[in-house]
Amino acid sequence: MLIINVVPGQEEQNTSYLCNNGAAIRVKEGELAEALETLLKRPVRVEQMKDMCAILRQPNASKEIVDSLVKLYDMDKEE
Repeated sequence: MLIINVVPGQEEQNTSYLCNNGAAIRVKEGELAEALETLLKRPVRVEQMKDMCAILRQPNASKEIVDSLVKLYDMDKEE
């Protein structure tokens, strides 16, 4: 992933997490073409980034969050 134009707040934290774990590179808008060209010349780095994306992915995150919220709601109703 090459990340540009990060939305302030939570997306900054997400971007830092992905970059710090080797799954993404943050670039300025004017540097996107150069960053992409450099990355395409480094297929090993692209593979490493893909591997890290596979390790970090959480495809059920939304469902897990909703399940946790439902449990909290149910616990509140019981009290």
